[in-house]
Amino acid sequence: MDPAKPKGKHVRIKTERRREQCRQNQARYRDKKKLYESRLELLVSDLKVQIELLEERRRSLYHSVNLREAPTKIVMEYFRLFERGLSVDSFVLVPYSIPTSRRPQSAHLQEQMEFLMAVMSDNARIGDSYGRDIFIEQNKCFATYYDDLTVHLLALNTISIGPEAMTTIQATLEIKMIITPATLRYVYPHVQSDVTLKEKLLGHRLCCTASGTYHFDERHAITSVHWTIDFALGLMGVLSIEEAGAVLQGARIAHDAYFSSENHDSNPLSASEMTTENG
Repeated sequence: MDPAKPKGKHVRIKTERRREQCRQNQARYRDKKKLYESRLELLVSDLKVQIELLEERRRSLYHSVNLREAPTKIVMEYFRLFERGLSVDSFVLVPYSIPTSRRPQSAHLQEQMEFLMAVMSDNARIGDSYGRDIFIEQNKCFATYYDDLTVHLLALNTISIGPEAMTTIQATLEIKMIITPATLRYVYPHVQSDVTLKEKLLGHRLCCTASGTYHFDERHAITSVHWTIDFALGLMGVLSIEEAGAVLQGARIAHDAYFSSENHDSNPLSASEMTTENG
């Protein structure tokens, strides 16, 4: 009896089983891929519907205001361009670092910057500070300290037209943003030592009512901007009144909206923080 023959037969059987397993694995992979693609198509379709609804709302709002007023058009265009905040790279996390021509810019970021250069005065008043650069810095902080920032324009109102053709536009807004490790480090640093508060806040989506007031001169240039954001309302979606008060009491936010540059360090996030923030 030749002992090699049964061994060869056993090897062939194992090989056939492996091939069958490979075929089954490939079939399962194809099925999973098809299912994933189907779900992705449904998601894309749903997003398209949502985009169309938002566009319809924007068009309705656009036609409901007095379009003869250039300031109104400018404010509406601002919120169209900045609906998702300043289009900065997610890895550019150094506070108060303004995008420059030396850093590659996306087409959308370039459009945003060119718009601000065209419609805002160089020395526009931003809260208690002055300068277009300050406005850009504030927008950049929101875009880098929070995740998934969205700004929804709910209403516009021309509240005064002075004797020198000065126009003031008031915008009613809803702002949504997710708290990240960057938020805790730069906005609520006192919370990092409180494990309970930290766990409650990280990943929480703030939904805040807000307002923006824009003053224009006779040349229809923005000369002043004032924001007010109800952070307390957003925080009370996950915290008690006492906890929200404690968080806001130590927050590096001035006048209900502005980040204070003097309290920020200039160190970028660590690799671990960036990994946590980006999922």
